[in-house]
Amino acid sequence: MIQDELLTVKETAIRLRVSKRTIFRWINEGKIGAFRTGRRKLVIPESEIINALQPTNDRAREMQD
Repeated sequence: MIQDELLTVKETAIRLRVSKRTIFRWINEGKIGAFRTGRRKLVIPESEIINALQPTNDRAREMQD
């Protein structure tokens, strides 16, 4: 079984070239899954980032039209 790399909010923001605030918003909106490893630390599995970057069927259809 391959394990995902766990990234902090800051590391995720750097990789996606967005602000930490955007990452927190995406987490709250359910676009990216995250979990706490302590009282304050959130981590994001790398697979969640990959999934978030995949176009949804609706967006894919809009791009084709």
